[in-house]
Amino acid sequence: MNKMLKLVFYIATAFNLVNTQASGCTTTGKVVTVSGFVMDNLCIDRGTLLDNPSVTTLLNPEMHSIHCLVDVKSCVDSEYTLLAPPNATSKLYSVKYQLGKSGTTAALKQAQSARLKGAVKGYSANVTGIDDGTMELKCVVFNDNIKVDGKDMVVTESKTNTASALHSNSVYQIVMILLVGVFIV
Repeated sequence: MNKMLKLVFYIATAFNLVNTQASGCTTTGKVVTVSGFVMDNLCIDRGTLLDNPSVTTLLNPEMHSIHCLVDVKSCVDSEYTLLAPPNATSKLYSVKYQLGKSGTTAALKQAQSARLKGAVKGYSANVTGIDDGTMELKCVVFNDNIKVDGKDMVVTESKTNTASALHSNSVYQIVMILLVGVFIV
């Protein structure tokens, strides 16, 4: 029985290595899946939407235009956040996570794809990533199901093939782990 447990351990280790290296993510922390409006930091810092200055940013993120997210260089350069809904004591949304450079790039691609399908404003995404205790969500993966203009939409063009990130060195490491496990057992 002890030999079987060791074999299971080595196989589990190999699969964990595949999953981590296939996605290119080496960050540790809690895996979370969250949904929320995507907003650029420039509009948040301004307090009003850049292309609609009469709208308070964190009061009405559903009014935030996709044009602002994808076409305004200063908004894109400020990077994006994922907003949390208002709590019981406030009417304002708040920043749940910063999306960082790679998350911003993925959100930008998804928003561009949504716009090609006619989306105009209020981009809300479902994302999975690693919460490492900082404000920035790491290793962000966007789900194809989004909400824009208050309606559900599926955007598959933004998907990236994370399996293509698997390097031959990773395959070698996996094979070695499995071989060691077989010989030890």
